[in-house]
Amino acid sequence: MFWVSGALPVSAAPRLPIEAFAARPLVQHVSLSPDGQKAAMLVNNEGSTMIVVQDLVHPTGKRTSLMSTDNREYSFRWFRWVNNDRLLVGTIFPSKRTQNSDSTAGGIKTYETRLLSAKADGSEVINLFKPTSFKGYWQPRLQDRVIDFEPDSGKHVLVALRDRQESLQGADTGVYPAIFSVDVETGSRSHVHDSRDKFDSWMVDRNHRVRLGVRYDQANVEIHVCDPDGKNWRKRWSYKVLGKDSVEAVGFGKDPNELFFLAEHEGHDALFTVDLRDPELKRTLKLASKNHDLSGSLVYSRKTGEAIGLRGGSEIDDANSNYWDKDRRELVNLVDQALPGRYNQVFSTSDDENRYLVYSSNGQTSGQIYLGDDRANTMALFALSYPQLSAKDMVVKQSVEIKARDGLALPAFLSLPHGGEGKNLPTVLLVHGGPQHHDDAGFDTWAQFLANRGYAVLQVNFRGSTGFGRGLMAAGLKRWGLEMQDDLTDAAQWVIARGTADPKRLCIAGASFGGYAALMGVAKTPDLYRCAVSFAGVSDLLELGRDRREFGGAEGVYDIQVGSLDQDGERLRATSPRFLAQQIKVPVLLIHGNEDRSVPFEQGEFMDAALTAAGKPHRFIKQDRGDHHLSLYEHSMQFFTELESFLAQNLEPLAAPPVVVK
Repeated sequence: MFWVSGALPVSAAPRLPIEAFAARPLVQHVSLSPDGQKAAMLVNNEGSTMIVVQDLVHPTGKRTSLMSTDNREYSFRWFRWVNNDRLLVGTIFPSKRTQNSDSTAGGIKTYETRLLSAKADGSEVINLFKPTSFKGYWQPRLQDRVIDFEPDSGKHVLVALRDRQESLQGADTGVYPAIFSVDVETGSRSHVHDSRDKFDSWMVDRNHRVRLGVRYDQANVEIHVCDPDGKNWRKRWSYKVLGKDSVEAVGFGKDPNELFFLAEHEGHDALFTVDLRDPELKRTLKLASKNHDLSGSLVYSRKTGEAIGLRGGSEIDDANSNYWDKDRRELVNLVDQALPGRYNQVFSTSDDENRYLVYSSNGQTSGQIYLGDDRANTMALFALSYPQLSAKDMVVKQSVEIKARDGLALPAFLSLPHGGEGKNLPTVLLVHGGPQHHDDAGFDTWAQFLANRGYAVLQVNFRGSTGFGRGLMAAGLKRWGLEMQDDLTDAAQWVIARGTADPKRLCIAGASFGGYAALMGVAKTPDLYRCAVSFAGVSDLLELGRDRREFGGAEGVYDIQVGSLDQDGERLRATSPRFLAQQIKVPVLLIHGNEDRSVPFEQGEFMDAALTAAGKPHRFIKQDRGDHHLSLYEHSMQFFTELESFLAQNLEPLAAPPVVVK
């Protein structure tokens, strides 16, 4: 056991201001410099986001702001140290061109990215790929796909870049990325590896050699590999997107012929290794869970270069059991002892592995970041994600299991408001997006906001959800509005039957697919819910499919996930809320951003027009310059404010203490 400073107490619960939930995390994505003497982080403050570097050596802990954005023109997508004095930063922004020069984007609205290089002392920020560095009108849409950060001690990186003029195989393959070595100080680049037809993803081995490429053709995926000398490229796996035999490569071992990958094992995604020289590709099981799918990224020792574990993608993973390295497991065990009852993830270390960062949270505790020192045997609280959301004011997130009408087990989570007796409560069925996504035991600002406002909250992993086995996910393919919706109906009836929910005060709400499910819920089961809330929800599956047809072959995936316009058109229309508006009996709140690049804004307009034509009570809010993720602070504040008002009008929440401003 080692000493921990800064742990937070837990006790009673006031009503908290909306901005405490609506704001982005105060501190995000903290990362240690290679020497462990500095930490870089994103700091959010009332709509602005800064990349800040903090000195960890001197007592003053001097902070330097490298750059900032108001998230209107662009947002920070990621950042990473390339050496002790410099970071690379990926930015993202909605394309302003109606006809992008990148042919895979077609003519529809999409995103673009740029790659910046910044000195850690704040003295220099440069765009590594200036428009003039590309010949003619060509401007690659995605410019921040760095595939290797350490080819020569932080002087260069390898970048996958679509460059029609510089591809050695000519214009036809230039729309797919070739690999370039890029100087992190000047942006000058040299060609390393050719582009190949329909190869859109590349991976290097531990010796910084391009060894693996992924070819996408509609919903067909092929993984190709080569020998360490770059020769003998051959196809090793082929499969359909979302198929049972799909494979996800996550990294090479120190042995250049050892590849780690995720694939199905006894119904769940597990981690395997394979020797690429083996013509039969015999798999060796490395990690597996009987209860959930493994996901995430491969973790390497900074000292030895060996693969030591898998950093999980969500809080359904057991962070401790995901390591096979003895020293790392010992460290994680010590962290778990110091911070019991939480999901604790070691996520950044110095090169000597003396200093490390830990992300710690659970359903009641928002993210806390601790800075550990192995030699000093200490771990101290470094930053809070949501300093206004104290664990003592939050509610417990209970894990429950619901049986669907056909017997399928649906993992779910129930949050009850403080002061409720657990019976006949106003309740919100909160549906996750995706739908290839899931709810887990982790902290959720939406659920906690609703509970803080006096509502019980039920979150269910309906068929189509990921994380709990490929069978659950596959059962939702092409079942939008059918069994997927029935699962939500069964969950609503379950929470009523157990006496938790007042059957006259039940609302269904969600974003993206969750918004679709909310609209479909009040159309398909019009007497079950008292109201519906849809943020960025889909309303017309036919139109969404047509949009996907315009976007570089994405219709193949849509055909598998949702349905084919040609073969399933009648079913898609029958399960589109836009065409079922006449069946809706209760008030509906629609909110959609007109810069949404995932679910087009027109989907919200379609539903608004249909409800208006049917004479149904509803409110439609257009968020100007709004995206799919409530990225602008004022849009998030507007959403939570409208949600609070709408639910209060329709569900009569439990009485709560006055709002406490901290």
